Amino acid sequence: MNVERVGVWIFNEDRNAIICKDLYESSQRTHSAGEMLTEERHLNEKIRETEAA
Repeated sequence: MNVERVGVWIFNEDRNAIICKDLYESSQRTHSAGEMLTEERHLNEKIRETEAA
């Protein structure tokens, strides 16, 4: 499979956010982890995208 990024995300205990357990970026050949994406953060990013359009 020829992809740039592959990630494994799981829900936190409260199931109100997802946490990156492993993110692999092939062009940099690096692994990272720990980023958390909450519903609030996701919605705020979508609002900013809409306002910028």
